[in-house]
Amino acid sequence: MTARIVSSLLKEFAALQKESRLAAETQKGITSLIKAAPELKTGEKRVAEVVEDLAQRANVIRAVRINLPKTKEFIGIDTPEFRSKQLITAPFNVNRKQEFLDIKKEKVNEIKSYLKNTTANIKKGVGSFEDLLLPKIIENTGVGASYIKKAKRDLGGTEKILGPNLKEIYDYFKHFAASEKFKRMRGGVDFNLDEVIKLKEQNRIQKIGRVTSPEGAVARFLYRSSLSPVSDVKLLNQDVGSKFSQMKFLYGGRKIDYKDIKDGIKQNDPLFSEVADAFNYKREALKTKVMNPKTGMLEPLNKVSFDVLGTRGSGLFHMSHIYDVGRTPLQHIQVTYGPYNLQLNSLLKKMKKGDVESFLTRAKQKNVANPLAPDYIKVPPQQFANEASLKLNEFYKLKKNNKNVNWDAFLKLKKGGIVDLIRKVN
Repeated sequence: MTARIVSSLLKEFAALQKESRLAAETQKGITSLIKAAPELKTGEKRVAEVVEDLAQRANVIRAVRINLPKTKEFIGIDTPEFRSKQLITAPFNVNRKQEFLDIKKEKVNEIKSYLKNTTANIKKGVGSFEDLLLPKIIENTGVGASYIKKAKRDLGGTEKILGPNLKEIYDYFKHFAASEKFKRMRGGVDFNLDEVIKLKEQNRIQKIGRVTSPEGAVARFLYRSSLSPVSDVKLLNQDVGSKFSQMKFLYGGRKIDYKDIKDGIKQNDPLFSEVADAFNYKREALKTKVMNPKTGMLEPLNKVSFDVLGTRGSGLFHMSHIYDVGRTPLQHIQVTYGPYNLQLNSLLKKMKKGDVESFLTRAKQKNVANPLAPDYIKVPPQQFANEASLKLNEFYKLKKNNKNVNWDAFLKLKKGGIVDLIRKVN
C-alpha cells in the first residue's frame, strides 16, 4: 500500500517536472520528501532529516505547497498535526537563521558571477544568449529562480548588466526563444552575438519583406545577399529604410534599381530570369485547386495550406537557394517545402567554400538538390501542387489523431539522396 501511494505521488511530481522551472536541487529534495511521505505523515521522520539544508528545505516545502496538492494533502502540510510532529512551530534558532542568510548570499553571489561572465563571453562573441534565459540559468547553476531575480535586482536589472545595445538584442532573443523556430534550431545552433544579430535582421526582413511580384523577390534576394560578409552585392543607399522598391544595388559592376529589375524581367534579362521563373512557378502551384481535407472541396492550394497548417501555411513553399544567398543571390534557385529548405540550410552551413561547385555539379547530375524540388527536376507546377496536396492530406489525418504531430518532423529529410550527397562533399 505504501509503495502504491509513493508511486502515485511521484507520478504527480513527474507531470510537474515537464513544465517546471524548479532548480535541480529543489527537484531532488521533493523526490526525497515524497519517498519519505509515509514516515513524515506518521511522524516517524522529520522533514529536516530528509532535506538537511535549511534554505533548500524551505524551497521544497514551498514548491509542494503550491504545485503538488496530492502530496500536500497526504503529508498534511499546513495542518496543526504536521506542525506538531515536525516541530515547525518551534522558535527559529538565531544561528540557523544566520546560516540561511549566508546560504542565500552565497547563491546570489554565484548568480552574479554567472551573469557577469556570461555577458562578457557574449560580448567577445563566444557566449550564447540562451545561457541568459531563466530556465537555462537554473539548469546551468542549479540555483532557484528567486535567487536569480534577487541577483539581477542587485546588479541593477538586465539593462545595467548587458548595456543598452546588448539588451535590445537580448530582448529580441527572449521573444524569439518562445517561437517554434527556436525549438527547431536549438541544439544545432550556437546563439552567439553574430548569430542573434543575423536572426534579428532576418526577422526584420520577414516583417517588411513579403513580396508579391518577381521584381520584389529579386530585390529582396539582393538585399539579403548584401548583408552577408561573403557577398559581392552592395546596397548603395544604406539610409533607404525598409522599402525594396527604393533600394539601389551594385552587383557584378552593374548598378541596379527597382525599375531596372522590372524592365529586365520583361526583357528576359538572364540575370533575373531564374528568380522570376521560380516566383511564377510558386504562384502557379499555389493557385492550383486541390482537395481540401478540412472542407472536402476543391480549393486553391494556398487556402488548403492555411486550413491544414494554420499560420505556418505561408511557409508551405520556399524559394530556396540551393547553396547560399550570400554568394549566389540570383542563381541556383528552387521552389521546395519550407521544412526541407530549413533542414538543407542547416546541412550546408558548415560546407567549405571550395566545395560548393562540387556539390552543385553532383546535385544537378543526380537531381537530388532537394526532395521534390520542381525547379530542379522540372515537374509542372500543377503536379507539384498535387504532390503537396497528398502530403497535406496525410498530415491532416495524422494530426486529427495526434495533436502533437509536427509539420517539420513529418517532412524530416531521410538518409540517402541529398543528405548523403552533402556528407560525401564534406
